[in-house]
Amino acid sequence: YLNNKDSWWILVHGLVLMSFAAFHSHASVYVWLNIWTETLIGIGLFLVLLGGMNINFFDSKWWFPLTWPGQLSYGAYLLNTVAIFFLWDFLSKWVHFTAMFLCFAGTALLAQVSYTYLEKPANSWIRRHF
Repeated sequence: YLNNKDSWWILVHGLVLMSFAAFHSHASVYVWLNIWTETLIGIGLFLVLLGGMNINFFDSKWWFPLTWPGQLSYGAYLLNTVAIFFLWDFLSKWVHFTAMFLCFAGTALLAQVSYTYLEKPANSWIRRHF
């Protein structure tokens, strides 16, 4: 594992690389970036993630509003059709915006249940046994 200083150094350099590649990719002076833009952004993102993994600042509970959709995204992806299937008759009686909000709420509820009672226990079981 990296120490805190090295982690910040890697994270900042990844941000600089990503920023350089993204902001200069369409400039005619940097013709070589037209080919390497995506690769440099990918390498920069790798460095950001590698550095950020070992920084305690990102383990704070203040990040929960930003991480919650990511925790639910796989369950929402899988269970969206199930929510629509069971809520279809109920949702068809509502105005479009209200129906969309209720569908989102039903999908989020199913995804939260899936994450809490299936994904987290399975993940911890796999980490304990492998």
